Amino acid sequence: MSSPMMCRALAVVFLAVVAGCGDDEPSSHSMSMGDGVAPEQLVVDGNYSDERFIDMMAAHHQMATEMAIVEEQRGTRQELRALATKMIQDQRQEIDELKALKQAHFGSSDVPTMMSESEMQNSGMLMPNELAQQPDVDKAFIDSMMPHHSGAIQMAAVALRRSSIAEIRTLARRIIDAQAEEIGQMIAWRKAWYGSQP
Repeated sequence: MSSPMMCRALAVVFLAVVAGCGDDEPSSHSMSMGDGVAPEQLVVDGNYSDERFIDMMAAHHQMATEMAIVEEQRGTRQELRALATKMIQDQRQEIDELKALKQAHFGSSDVPTMMSESEMQNSGMLMPNELAQQPDVDKAFIDSMMPHHSGAIQMAAVALRRSSIAEIRTLARRIIDAQAEEIGQMIAWRKAWYGSQP
C-alpha cells in the first residue's frame, strides 16, 4: 500500500478518536462546509442533518456489504474472507438500525441503497463489479475497503459530535470503534502480505 493511503487511514482513525473524546453531548452551533468539519453530504442548508446522516450511512454500509460479498466469494485469504463475513453481518444489522431510527424520528424507513459511482471513484474505491475483476481480489478489497471505512468514520465522527439524538450518537460511536479496529487489522495484513507493494 502506498504510504499516503496508510497515512490517510491512520489520520482518519486518529481524528475520529479525538472527536469522540470527552463530552458526547452534541454541539449546538451550525456547521457548513466552510469550517472544514462536516462532510458535504451531511450538510443541509448549512447545518448538520441527522436524516442525511442516516441516509448516507445506510447507502455507505450497503456498498461495503456488496464489496464484502465479493471478497467472501472470490478472496483466497481465509482471515480476510472471515472479516468480510463479519462486515456483512454487522453492516446489515446497522442498516436495519438506521431504518428504524429514520422511521422513529422522520416518519419513513426508506433509505438509499447505493452510493453513486462518482462518489466511489472520487474516493479511490472500486465498484463491486470492478473488484470482482481484479487479479488479486484480496489486495484490491483491502485497498478499497480502507478508504471506504475511513469515509464511514468521518461521517460517524460528525454525527457523534453534532447529533441531538442519543441513539444516533451511540450508533456512531460503535461504527467508529468497529471500523477503526478493522482498518488497523487490514493495515497489518497488507503490510504482512504485500510489504511496500503499491
